[in-house]
Amino acid sequence: MKYNLQNKESAKSAVVYLNNLIEKGVKIEIKQLRNKRTITQNRYLHIILSWWGLEFGYTLEEAKQEFKRINKSFYYYTKNNRTYTKSTSNVSTKELSVHIETFRNWSAKNGFYIPSPYEKQHLIQMQNGIQNSQYL
Repeated sequence: MKYNLQNKESAKSAVVYLNNLIEKGVKIEIKQLRNKRTITQNRYLHIILSWWGLEFGYTLEEAKQEFKRINKSFYYYTKNNRTYTKSTSNVSTKELSVHIETFRNWSAKNGFYIPSPYEKQHLIQMQNGIQNSQYL
């Protein structure tokens, strides 16, 4: 069951349902649902990473790794003395927006401008350039 706890009626229903499960003594899992990134946001991320990679000789996978490295405090974690990376697939739209902006700012400081998602004409030109280069 999914409940919106910002809505008082929904929150009350959630408490009733939880109390019912407690009475039954069953095992449950409670987790917060996040708004996952949108298709538009995902497309934008892939365009800018592909364009950046094409400019500097990186594959899309390598560009994704650089994106995570620049946002390393979020994407890298250590467990049992080994370092692992998180996937962007479970990142909320708000978190991904912050990470994209961090990447854009880092790139601009290093002399490469990445357009905002609102610069449609520039993004179309980038997408055409990526397709014409047969960049993978």
